[in-house]
Amino acid sequence: MSTMRASPSPLRRYAASAVFGLLAASGACADDGPIRALQALDTRAVGYTLGDRVPRSVVLRVDRDWQLQSTALPAPGPQTYWLELRALDVHERLEGDARVYRIDLDYQTFYAPIQALERSLPAFEVTVRRGEQTASARVPPFRFTMSPLREVRLSAGGDERAPSMLRPDIEPGPRPLRPVFAALGGAVVLAAAFALALAWHYARWPFGRRPARPFAQAARRLRRPPPDYRDALLTVHRAFDATAGRRVLAEDAAALIDAQPRYAPLAADIGRFFAVSRQAFFGSGEHDAAALLPPAELTALVRRLAAAERRPA
Repeated sequence: MSTMRASPSPLRRYAASAVFGLLAASGACADDGPIRALQALDTRAVGYTLGDRVPRSVVLRVDRDWQLQSTALPAPGPQTYWLELRALDVHERLEGDARVYRIDLDYQTFYAPIQALERSLPAFEVTVRRGEQTASARVPPFRFTMSPLREVRLSAGGDERAPSMLRPDIEPGPRPLRPVFAALGGAVVLAAAFALALAWHYARWPFGRRPARPFAQAARRLRRPPPDYRDALLTVHRAFDATAGRRVLAEDAAALIDAQPRYAPLAADIGRFFAVSRQAFFGSGEHDAAALLPPAELTALVRRLAAAERRPA
C-alpha cells in the first residue's frame, strides 16, 4: 500500500526559509567581526496578487565605530521585469556600544501568474566600513506566493454556462456642476443679506454713522478709553439733540418722549440724566454729579437708549 506525503504549506516553507536565512546570516558574521546580528523582518508569505506591495525590513547591529555603506544597498527602481523597489529608508540609532540600523524596503509586484506561483524578493549584501576596513553580510531572499486574478464561476447547483466574470470599473461620467454653483451662490447671497441686516439692526459698519442711531454712536464712544465725565455728559446730550433734531434741555425731555414713545419706558432715567447734567454744569460740579450717576450707570443708560432706538417708532 502506497502512502501520500503532504507537501509543506507556504507558511511553513516561509518560516523555514526565514530561520535558515537568519542562521545563514549569523554564520556569515564571525565572532570577532564587527557585524553582531542581522535579522530580516518579513510579512506574510501568501495572499499576494498583481500590483500588491511587499514590505520588508532588515535590522543590522554592528560595533559602534562601524558605519553602514548606503551606496551598497539596492537602488530604488525596477529590480526585474516584474518587481520594482519603490522606496528604501535607513534609520540609525545607538544602543550602548553598538550601532543599530533598520533598513525598510517597499517592493511592488507587477507579475500576473496564471496559477498560484512562488516568487522571491532578491537577496542583497549589506556592507559596513571603518576607515579602510569593510565587512559584509548577506540578506537572504524572501519567498512568497502570488495568486492569479481569475474569473469566478457559479457552482454548487448554479449554471456553469453563465460565469460571474470580473466586472470592469464603472466609467466616470460628467456631472453637471451648474446646480451646485447656483446653490453655492444663493447661499453666499443669503449669508451676505443676513450679515447686512444684522449690521443695519445693530448700527454696525457700514451703517454705524447714520443719523438715525445717535445713541448707538454715543454708546460706542463711551466704550473707548473713558472720557472726562463732563465730556461723557456732552456726548449723551449730543445724542438727544440728534434724536430730536434740535437742542434738548431738561424741559424738553417730556416733549421728546411724547414725539417718540419708544423712549417712554426710560422716562425716569432720562429725567435723572438731565438732573445730574444740571448739577454738573450749573450746580456743585461734576464730582457730586458723578456720585449721583456714576460713569458705569451712565454707560448702561446709553446702552438702554440705543436698544430703545432700534425699536419701531
